[in-house]
Amino acid sequence: QPHYIPPQHSQGGLVRNLRTVKLPFYDLFKVIVPMTELPSYPVPTRPGEGRFSCTFGVSADDIGKLAYPEDQKLPRYELQLRMFLLENSEEQPDAFPPGSAVRLDDFNVNLPAIIPTNKPNAEHKRYSRPVNITPYCRPPRSKDRPHRLNFEWNGDKRAWAFTVYTYE
Repeated sequence: QPHYIPPQHSQGGLVRNLRTVKLPFYDLFKVIVPMTELPSYPVPTRPGEGRFSCTFGVSADDIGKLAYPEDQKLPRYELQLRMFLLENSEEQPDAFPPGSAVRLDDFNVNLPAIIPTNKPNAEHKRYSRPVNITPYCRPPRSKDRPHRLNFEWNGDKRAWAFTVYTYE
């Protein structure tokens, strides 16, 4: 059973009805962190002012599956961080809040590149894809010492959601 410690405040509740685009070539193996809301802000915030953190652990059985050398051939198991705009009107592709940054324990997580644009004052958008966070979870930790996931973004009226899955 994955170990997830919910946030200690009212924002950041679990999201139950968000439909997401399925990932081709990946099979969902296990939910590590259930779909969780990153709160919206009624007034736009300064850069990096939107903040949220949670902790999670990976079961002993799954740690063995995730411990692989980088050059291991596919299929292999990966921990993937997925982020979405919290909008229920249609299936949501992976999307990242503006000005987003993610840290896992003491490491800055490399997010997908920003899509180049020649439009002045356009909001920076990132390519729509999940983020493999397996390399940031080494060495594996036990439930007694969970991983800490920290998010920062430029808060606005939109709400966002994230989840961590194990995929094969």
